[in-house]
Amino acid sequence: PGNHLECVAVLHGHTQDVKKVKWHETEDVLYSASYDDTVKTWKEDLDGDDWSCSGTTKAHDSTVWDLTQERVRDGGRFATVSDDGWVKIWNAGGAQRTEISSVNESKEEAPLECSFRSGHDRPILCVDWLGSSDRKKNNNSESSGDNVSKQPATLVAGGGDNSVRVYREKETGVWEEAAAVVNAHEDDVNDIAWFSLSSTKEEEARTSNYFASASDDGTVKIWKFSSNSE
Repeated sequence: PGNHLECVAVLHGHTQDVKKVKWHETEDVLYSASYDDTVKTWKEDLDGDDWSCSGTTKAHDSTVWDLTQERVRDGGRFATVSDDGWVKIWNAGGAQRTEISSVNESKEEAPLECSFRSGHDRPILCVDWLGSSDRKKNNNSESSGDNVSKQPATLVAGGGDNSVRVYREKETGVWEEAAAVVNAHEDDVNDIAWFSLSSTKEEEARTSNYFASASDDGTVKIWKFSSNSE
């Protein structure tokens, strides 16, 4: 009782269906991915009365189904996935790592860092970037950089081929498929999300990387990813 919802802004700009919206991690910036093959960046006007598009990226050659952002402290790069079967990694532009657009108000571009063909043989419908998983080797790790082991940049994606796939960055601009379950579900994988669980015991840290997938088959599944180096 007493609660209500009020629409405070309607954002126009896409010419086709909008498939996904995501907020920036630290700033009042919104991103939208669309059937019109673009990603748009939206910012609140200075007077706070409305929102406007600050940039548009022609991201793919077909529908952009999802986008995700690396933690800003790790670089803030963006990843987009599409009907075209490609994963694209974009550098984040601007002082607050908010720009993914090639045309924006600040004229600061967020150039394409790299793109790679995924293992999916149907559209990639969802993607998520694993959060920072720094592992402390002892209690003094915060003051000694040598005692912190950082996992490679890691993405998980799901697709219309019913599979889930994990991709890892070998070096800047070079990604490889690190793990896959071909028949993860009996129908399209519509959404996917990481959960990074860290537990510390007797000066040792162990990071277990879990993610959940949701499908048209009516199920949600929880998975654990473990790399050979962990």
